[in-house]
Amino acid sequence: MPLTFTYDAERNLVLGVASGRVTGDDFGAGEMPDYPVGTPELFDVRAVTEVDVTGADIRRVAERERLGPSRISRMAIVTGSVVAYGLSRMFQMLADEAEYEIEVFRELNDALKWLDREAPKG
Repeated sequence: MPLTFTYDAERNLVLGVASGRVTGDDFGAGEMPDYPVGTPELFDVRAVTEVDVTGADIRRVAERERLGPSRISRMAIVTGSVVAYGLSRMFQMLADEAEYEIEVFRELNDALKWLDREAPKG
């Protein structure tokens, strides 16, 4: 599965990871773990090797995020490519009215600082 989500209880953080080839159909297909309301999310897309996502896919996901109730408090997206960065910024702008803040980063440590979390040990 190109999208996985886990909950790190020690750091109180939802961790989303996208890897390999990611398509528009992958969004919404990942199982979300049980986590407390108000938990921040780190969505790491640095391991994505191929992006088959359209603007319509991003609009669909952003619409779902804007209209649906959210359990997260904020989302940091960490990207590794120009394409992923551009699509993530598009998502950020389209989901502007979501119940949580979204920021896009190129560096993991910057994203973790914004989320007020520390990097995992080791």
